[in-house]
Amino acid sequence: MDGFVSEADALLPVARPLSDAIVGAARPLLFVLAGAVAFLLLIACVNVANLLLARGDERRREIAVRASLGAGRARIIRQLLIESGLLALVGGALGLLLAQAGVRALIALGPTAIPRIGEVEMDAGVLLFAVGIALLTAVLFGLVPALQLSRAELGRELREGGRSATGGRSRQRFRHSLVVAELALSVMLVIGAGLMVRTFAALQRIDLGFDRSSVITAQLSLPLLGYEEDEQVERFVRDIVNDIRALPGVQHAGAGRLLPLTGEIGDWSITLEGIPALDGTDHDADWQIVTDGYFEAMGMRLVRGRWFTSTDDRDAPPVAVVSRALAEAYWPGGDAIGRRYRIGTNPDRPWVTIVGIVENVRHNEVLETPRREMYVPHAQWSTASQTGARRTMAIVARTTDDPLALVPALRAAVRARDPGVPLSDVRTLDRIVGDAVSGTRFTTLLLTLFASIALVLATVGTYGVIAYGVAQRRHEMGIRMALGASLGDVIRLVLTSGGGIAAIGIGVGVAGALALSRLMSGLVYGVPALDPVTYLVVPAILAAAALLACWIPARRAAATHPAAALRTDEG
Repeated sequence: MDGFVSEADALLPVARPLSDAIVGAARPLLFVLAGAVAFLLLIACVNVANLLLARGDERRREIAVRASLGAGRARIIRQLLIESGLLALVGGALGLLLAQAGVRALIALGPTAIPRIGEVEMDAGVLLFAVGIALLTAVLFGLVPALQLSRAELGRELREGGRSATGGRSRQRFRHSLVVAELALSVMLVIGAGLMVRTFAALQRIDLGFDRSSVITAQLSLPLLGYEEDEQVERFVRDIVNDIRALPGVQHAGAGRLLPLTGEIGDWSITLEGIPALDGTDHDADWQIVTDGYFEAMGMRLVRGRWFTSTDDRDAPPVAVVSRALAEAYWPGGDAIGRRYRIGTNPDRPWVTIVGIVENVRHNEVLETPRREMYVPHAQWSTASQTGARRTMAIVARTTDDPLALVPALRAAVRARDPGVPLSDVRTLDRIVGDAVSGTRFTTLLLTLFASIALVLATVGTYGVIAYGVAQRRHEMGIRMALGASLGDVIRLVLTSGGGIAAIGIGVGVAGALALSRLMSGLVYGVPALDPVTYLVVPAILAAAALLACWIPARRAAATHPAAALRTDEG
C-alpha cells in the first residue's frame, strides 16, 4: 500500500457549494425546462388576453351604459380584473389537478439526470406559487383589456350600440400584435423541441464500444470477514463467474471493476518502457479490472491481439489489454502488442505486457472523447499494482433470452457460494445506457409535449383573431361581393391579412431562436444549434398551421351570401 499512498499524496481536496454538488450538470437542463414552461405560460396568457379583448368588444355598450350611470373608471377596472381573476383561479385549480397526475408521471419517468426527482411533491409552497402565478397573470393580461374598456367614449358607444367595423383600429392592431407574440414564442419553443428530438436521435446512433442488448448486471461486494487474503477474493470472484457461466441461457459471463456509464472510472499514472515522460508529466490511463469473459459478455470488439483467459492468473506474467486510444496515443500506428508498461512510477512494481487492443469504450459519459484505458486481469491486479485485490465487482452475463429472467438463478448462484455476500443494483445493461441518456430523453419528451401544446394554442389563437375579424367585417365583405368580388377574392383578402400576421410572428420567432441558440448549444449533440433542417421545417409547420387557421374563417366568409351579409348589422 505504500506505493499507492505515495501517489495519492498529490491529490488535493476541492471544496464546492453543496447545491453545485447536488444539481451538477442538470442545471442547464433545468434552466431550459423552466424557460419552456415560461414560454408556454406566456402563450396561454396571450390567448386568454385575446379572448378577453374580443369579449370586451362585445361588452363596450354595456360598459358605456355603466359609466353613464355613474360607475367610475376604477370601479369598472376592478370589476373586469375580478372577472379575470376568477377565470385565472378556476384555470389554476384545474391546472393543479392535472399537475398532480403530471407529478406522478414525472416520478415514474425517473430521469436520473435530475437529482432528487423522487422527492418532488405538491406541497403548500407549490400551491401558493401556483395561486400567485394565476393571480399575477390575471392582473397582467387582464389589465390591458380592462384599461381599454374603461376608456370607452360614452357618446359614440351609445350611438353605435357598441358596434364598430373592426372593434377599433387600435384594438385590432393590438390583437394582431398579440398573435405575432404568440406565434413567435411558439416558433422558439418548437425549434427547441426539434433540436432536442434530433439530438436524442443522434445519441441513439453513438457507438458506445459495447453491445447493450441481452446483458444482465449486478454489483458484488465481498466483506473483509472470511476474505482477508487476496487469494480468497480472487478465488471467489473466479468461482462465481464460472458458476454463472454454467447457468442455462448464459452465453458469456465475467466481472469488471466499474461498468460503463455508472461512474467516473478514474486514471492512474503509468510508466512506459523505453518512452520517457515529456515535460515532467507522467503518462496516464484510466484503469479497469476485469476477469476473463468480461469482454465477450460486454460485446466489446477486439482490434488486435487476444482477450484474457483463465490462465492469466496471479502466477502468470502480468498482462493487459488496452484501448485503441491508448495504443495510438503512445505508440506509432497503435502498435502496442508486446509493449510493456508499469502501473504507477514505483520501480518495484512488475512490468505488464500488452496482449490485446480493444475498441474504445465510452466509460464515463455517452458524449465523452475516447479515453486511454488499460484493462488488467482481476487475478493479477494485486500483483501488478501492489494495492490488494478488488473486493467490489460488477457481474456481467450475456444471455440468449430475456436477461431479467436470469436474476433468480443469479442470486441463487451467489447464495450457494456464500449467503453472506450481497448482490445489489441488478439491472440490464440496456437500462444503464437508458439511465445515462435519461436527462436528454426527459427534456426531449417535455419540450415536445410543450411544443405540441404551443402549436395547438397558436393555431387556435390565430384562428380566433382571424375569425373574429372576419365576423366584424361581414358587412364589408357583403358589399365587396355585391360589387363583383369573387369568392376567391374574399378568401385571398382574409388569407393575405392573416398570412401577413403569421409571417411577422414566425420571422420574429426565428430571430428569437437564433438569439437563444447559444443556450441550446450546450444541450444538443450531433446537430448544430443552428441546424438548418430544424430552422426550415419548424417555420414551415407553423406557417401551415397558421394558414389552416386563416383558411377556415376565409371559407366561411366566402360561403356567406352577399344579401345575408348586407342585412347583417356591422359588428
